[in-house]
Amino acid sequence: FRSEIRTLIADKKLDAAVLAAMPPAILYMLNVSSDDYIEIMYSCTEGRVIMSIALLLMLAAAFIGVKIIDIRI
Repeated sequence: FRSEIRTLIADKKLDAAVLAAMPPAILYMLNVSSDDYIEIMYSCTEGRVIMSIALLLMLAAAFIGVKIIDIRI
């Protein structure tokens, strides 16, 4: 029974890692493939504010995800 729970927890940890890695990966791909498309987010104040808020939300989501997955058996 414990090994089943450990397997499920490991699966959720992998899911959380993949979900946390996706936004930076997409941002990197946009920067590489179409720099003009994402440049506006770095060249004006509003874009920097939006990107900062997005970063804070991603960090908060990662923190909450780690807390949810942290199950002691």
